[in-house]
Amino acid sequence: MENLRLIHDAGHGWLEVPTQAVIASGIVPSKYSYVDADAGMTYLEEDCDLGKYLAVIGDEPPMTNVYIAGDAWVRDLPRWITWGTKGILIDGLSATDLREEAPAYVDAQAFQITVYNSKGEPHPEVAQALWSEQIGRLGIAWGADADWADTESVETGIAMWLNDPTEWGRRA
Repeated sequence: MENLRLIHDAGHGWLEVPTQAVIASGIVPSKYSYVDADAGMTYLEEDCDLGKYLAVIGDEPPMTNVYIAGDAWVRDLPRWITWGTKGILIDGLSATDLREEAPAYVDAQAFQITVYNSKGEPHPEVAQALWSEQIGRLGIAWGADADWADTESVETGIAMWLNDPTEWGRRA
């Protein structure tokens, strides 16, 4: 297992973990964790999310402590984007691309995705998703046009779409 950095400032600490490892673990980080989409790294907050991640992966990885005077640069990154899902009827899809694609999937399931800001307030608009477990394909639309990618589950796909757009693009 690779050596991870545990970054500390005077008030908090964050474990630097590849975003794909976080998504693969199945944990949903809180709004107190941060993400650097360009670097493909997530910074798991020590009090809320670090313990959840370590519990899932089992063995504690080797860690290097990095102490930063003042506020750590991690605080300047965007927060991990949190969301909620609700199953909806296929007929309830308003996104044109998803509605047109649905008949092609025997096992199609539709979802409404609510995205929350760092204060826990829902974005006024919702996204919609169409999922086929049989082929592992997820389409997400925020408006009329959908983006599609191969993914392991609805949850990992949404996490990737919101927090790791580079990986989402690779799987398109």
